[in-house]
Amino acid sequence: MLGTGFLVRYSHEVRGPHVFCGPNTTDVSPCPNCQKPMLQMLRLDLTDPKLRPFAAAFGMALLPLLWCWTCDISIGPLVYELGNGGRSARLLEWHSGGQGPDRPYAAYPVAFPRAGADLSPIEADVARNVRRLNRREISLGSVDKEAWARPRHQVGGEPVFCGDFEPMRPCAGCGGQSDFLAAIADNCLDPRGFSENEFVQTLFWYCTRCHRVEAMQDCD
Repeated sequence: MLGTGFLVRYSHEVRGPHVFCGPNTTDVSPCPNCQKPMLQMLRLDLTDPKLRPFAAAFGMALLPLLWCWTCDISIGPLVYELGNGGRSARLLEWHSGGQGPDRPYAAYPVAFPRAGADLSPIEADVARNVRRLNRREISLGSVDKEAWARPRHQVGGEPVFCGDFEPMRPCAGCGGQSDFLAAIADNCLDPRGFSENEFVQTLFWYCTRCHRVEAMQDCD
């Protein structure tokens, strides 16, 4: 849906319309395992002119990407339904259990530092090389020093994927297809990252019919 996609750039200095991390601003119940607020990884603002061509299909003003790293939700998949223009969400499916005080590391924060975020188009040759890498047409050893050859924050396109990339997944809500929406890598403004593993990422798919988001973990 989003072509070659966009990279997410974030920092305290960025004044882009999107929000990277920060306290969860979506009206959603706490994590059913941890009873902690759901982790806001990224909140996309669909008034961004770069996303305007796709905004009507999304049918939302905001698209929050939610997750939890401190319990078995991280095993995935997590499914939630958006409402009120993306300002609220209802948890539908999750993996139960497994809360731990040091998971994935001790003193895990309720929220990560907030930053503004904007989007930059992924270059066509980079997108082509990512597809070749995912399909094992080129080896990781030949490109492992390239920044694009590891998980990065991106919206749309095709991310570097440890298994077989699924551009679409069946939607359990309407029986249609959910399109790949975004990948959130491990890095953030906390030097520990989300999980202390730079080859872990969280992937999101979105159904434009019933406004369901499905999230799952991918790691090497």
